[in-house]
Amino acid sequence: MPQIAKGGKYVFGWSLVHTSGRILIPQEAYDEYNFAGIGRIVLIPGSSTSGGFGLTTMNELKSTPFKEILQLLGYSEEENNFERPELDLVKIREDRYCCWVKLDRKKYFNLSLEVLDAYGVTVGDKLLVVRGSGHALGFIVRGKIVETARNYPELEVFK
Repeated sequence: MPQIAKGGKYVFGWSLVHTSGRILIPQEAYDEYNFAGIGRIVLIPGSSTSGGFGLTTMNELKSTPFKEILQLLGYSEEENNFERPELDLVKIREDRYCCWVKLDRKKYFNLSLEVLDAYGVTVGDKLLVVRGSGHALGFIVRGKIVETARNYPELEVFK
């Protein structure tokens, strides 16, 4: 995994948004963020600078300042389930949303056009997959790091 700018974030590569909204988590990121055996993941908004979204788990959210997201999604730890349906966007504030989605065993998740739009992502985009805050894996669409990454043709594109 390269660090493309001195002192910058580490990147895993690009992940393509298929026409169906299908997106792949790169194996290295999947392992680092302990997604194995996790059937559902939570999408949280990316930074205002980078856009996109972050992926995290319920257990990870419980230990962060963002734990109220689990309440907004109606997560029950006892039942290990959500009251809200999959991909049901919940407004956090202004134009910031969260939702949950199923993660399949092949490391793919599928987002609807409505969800993609809420995170400023469109079909055909290549999302830069970056090591986030430690609480969430970043899938970003803009900003300096994305512009810099475009100058590295050797970065893998995950389809």
